[in-house]
Amino acid sequence: MRNFQLKGWLAVGVALAAAVALVLSVTLINRVSTSVEAFGVTHYGAVHVDDGSVSEPSHGFTDDTDTGFYRVGSNDIGVAAGGSKVGDFTSAGWTGGVSVGSNDLAGRNITATGTANVAGASALNGGLTMDTSAFSVADTSGNTQIAGTLGVTGATTLVGALAGNGGITVDSTAFVVADTSGNTNINGTLIVTGAVTANSTGSFAGDLTASAFIIHASQLFTPTDGSPITPTQSLVILAPAGEVTPTIAACVTNGTQLVLYNQEAQSINLADDGNFILTGALVLTQYDTVPLVCVATKWVQVGPVSAN
Repeated sequence: MRNFQLKGWLAVGVALAAAVALVLSVTLINRVSTSVEAFGVTHYGAVHVDDGSVSEPSHGFTDDTDTGFYRVGSNDIGVAAGGSKVGDFTSAGWTGGVSVGSNDLAGRNITATGTANVAGASALNGGLTMDTSAFSVADTSGNTQIAGTLGVTGATTLVGALAGNGGITVDSTAFVVADTSGNTNINGTLIVTGAVTANSTGSFAGDLTASAFIIHASQLFTPTDGSPITPTQSLVILAPAGEVTPTIAACVTNGTQLVLYNQEAQSINLADDGNFILTGALVLTQYDTVPLVCVATKWVQVGPVSAN
């Protein structure tokens, strides 16, 4: 191989080019290994920047400076859009919202193949559709609150209690309690505007009020001369110790029906005065009855004395 020797201006040019390259290499090495304050880079290998804020995130965009990422606090990355916080990335995951069905996400769905846990409230402005055959609320300590109308086209089975604080309206012709071993408890007032048909025997621990007609159980009462009979039930069984002429206390509710029954072999004399409005003076012997009804404050006889 032959050797070449550079002479003259060519040698000078090559030497200058080599010198410039050496200086440039040293400069670049220095810029990589030292800080570049203009860009916020503190050292090579990791990029550390200021925390930033929701109005001016530290990781943003030239043409949109109030949108990007910033540090909210320890282990908390905030996401800002238009100068407003839309969510956080923390060690627990994403804590912001997920928008579906708007903008470029129109027509898309969120599919959860496992369990979707919702810790807070869920606002379903467009309704909730369940394709499966069951809707279960597993947490017995919580409530399912429906501010509007709940429409159920099929059968609804209530295993536990149902609290209808705002009222329960049944549009169909029947309300059926299929489980004969259970009870339908009404702590307040049950108002029925139409007819009520009892196909089997029913028992009432308290009073049953239907408009002005009140049905009570029976009571045993011992009448005495000049003292009022005080009815508290619809059937008053009288047990006099001897022949007596009692009075009767004023009635309260119009339409309340009352039957007086003498079970003893002693006569009970009833006078047509005071709170009695009778067909005349009556004598109840053993096993006799007289039907009465309340009108204003008076007990009015509505049938003959049964001579049993």
